[in-house]
Amino acid sequence: MTTQEPADLVQQVAELNYAIVKWLNTNLKAFGVTATNYFYVMKIGAHPGIVQNQLNTIIKVNPSTVTRAINHLIEDGFIIKEADPDDHRATRLRLSQMGETRASQITTVLDRLNGYLLDSAGQSLPPYDQILNLRHALAGID
Repeated sequence: MTTQEPADLVQQVAELNYAIVKWLNTNLKAFGVTATNYFYVMKIGAHPGIVQNQLNTIIKVNPSTVTRAINHLIEDGFIIKEADPDDHRATRLRLSQMGETRASQITTVLDRLNGYLLDSAGQSLPPYDQILNLRHALAGID
């Protein structure tokens, strides 16, 4: 092992998740999103015109959670909700111009984090040690 901290894999993954969420919240704050809701912006940007039911399937969380997040992002100007011309019961989601601009900025932040994590993992190490490396590496990213 690369550290002397005794912990099980689940605990290490939980701590890695906490560190990633904390870093994302700090670095995405300027763009008006959090580690929780940036994902909706990115998925709608990747699937313009998606019906909200389809988004629920992609994101795999409780539909009411998706609805609350989408409504919040609509209020903040990231997302536009439009009636489906073929099915008036359905609504389609797309990014606003501001949402598209922010999605591009968010991508830059995510690319930076992903690159840093991939460089820090120690890919030749066993998965447990990779997780430990990632956890400790996140303390060093500014």
